[in-house]
Amino acid sequence: MKGDKIKMNYELIKNNICKYDYYLAGPFFNEQQLDMQRKIEQIMVANSRRCFSPRKDAGTLGNNPTIEDMDRVFHADLDAINHCKYLFANVSFKDTGTSVEIGYALSRDIPIILFWNEDVHDSDHVNLMIASACGGKYIKNWKQLNDYLKFKELPNNDLQFKVE
Repeated sequence: MKGDKIKMNYELIKNNICKYDYYLAGPFFNEQQLDMQRKIEQIMVANSRRCFSPRKDAGTLGNNPTIEDMDRVFHADLDAINHCKYLFANVSFKDTGTSVEIGYALSRDIPIILFWNEDVHDSDHVNLMIASACGGKYIKNWKQLNDYLKFKELPNNDLQFKVE
């Protein structure tokens, strides 16, 4: 089964069928989080990257969403993850939804790139499981994000992680 998933994603990438270069995982529940997600989206677009942003592309849920609304957003997100080359996860803030997206991408053998902004984060460490999902390497600031998107080379930052 796992080999089939690897083959499926490899075939999509090889045949350039992936709809998106990146699926942008990360919270957008307050102004600080929303500003950061918007900035990441802008940097992706400025670097000619096709990015699926759940906030923009799957829609947000109001105060009283129906089961059907939640199901629609959930499946739109999973479909987008299935059709991306990489999952780009903003883990500057703890968010269970982002953790689910990382786990799902990991189960589909989709490479995961973490962004843990050194200037804005709500913890002094990243969870061990999240750090392990990306091999312990991450992008830590806006300059590194721009450089990564231009040169496709991850910086040599080692995450400080903690078992939680």
